[in-house]
Amino acid sequence: MNIEEYITSGVLELYAMGGLSAAEAQEVEAMAQQHPQVRQEIASIYEALEALATSGQIAPRPELKSSILQTIAAEEGLVWDDVPAQPTSGAGVIIPLPPAPVEPPPPVLPFSEVMSKPVPEPPAKPANVVKLYPPAAATPAVAPASRRYLLAASIVFALLGVGAAAYMGYQWQNTKEDLAHSINRNQQLVQEYNTLKNQMNRVVADVVQLKNPQNQVVTLAGLEAAPNAIAMVYWNPATGSIALSVEGLPAPPDDKQYQLWALADGKPIDAGVFDLNDQPEAVHHMKNINQAEAFAITLEPRGGMPAPTGAMYVLGKMRT
Repeated sequence: MNIEEYITSGVLELYAMGGLSAAEAQEVEAMAQQHPQVRQEIASIYEALEALATSGQIAPRPELKSSILQTIAAEEGLVWDDVPAQPTSGAGVIIPLPPAPVEPPPPVLPFSEVMSKPVPEPPAKPANVVKLYPPAAATPAVAPASRRYLLAASIVFALLGVGAAAYMGYQWQNTKEDLAHSINRNQQLVQEYNTLKNQMNRVVADVVQLKNPQNQVVTLAGLEAAPNAIAMVYWNPATGSIALSVEGLPAPPDDKQYQLWALADGKPIDAGVFDLNDQPEAVHHMKNINQAEAFAITLEPRGGMPAPTGAMYVLGKMRT
């Protein structure tokens, strides 16, 4: 497998974005273990995604902290004052409300006076009756100041996290679109490269076939139907293969095709049909022929005919 083609195919970007199936992801991880180039490319993709996600962070509004602390102070029964308690302090101060008035304790009587008074009898209680007293209501504990500040800080960080998550989601959507565009472009480039590669392979194969020393080259000159036309037949008698190149033939109608004929013992032998629409000067690979004394090209109905019926455009004989 070509590692460069694998890296540029776009599968690594889909792996980093979580767009592959489990089997495909395992295949990418196996390739990363075998090839350092793949591991380095995956690391580069992660770095690019992180850089895009963390760029352009938005700071919270300056008045956000004061608004949150005012809300907490109101819930705790306190008063939030934005004016600093000391000239050197720039933060607000929480001023507690004045304490509720405390009733004075009852007067303390002398011990002798208390002992001289009769002891009141307790009220009679019904038999087998147990008096139940409701439990004393628990006095709500006032949260320490440090806990209130921690609560305020947690709210601030939560709001910052929500804002950061929204911004990162926006950036992530843009990143996904950019990556999808890049992947599509890479796939187009790969297809174009494969097309050019196939064309180059065909050209090399044609050159190899044309330069075969066993070939017999026959020149076909233009006749009255196309006096400026010329064709070259490269025929290998050992294999029977024929390569044909033509120039100057007029474009045929849509329902017609040019057909090559080999002439042997005065009889025409069908060597196949060819088109000029796409590549008029391309090398055409025709049918194999075992024997030939001359070659000719006629214009026939599309698909060819078992024997010539149309006008002859070029003709050439074998060298003796």
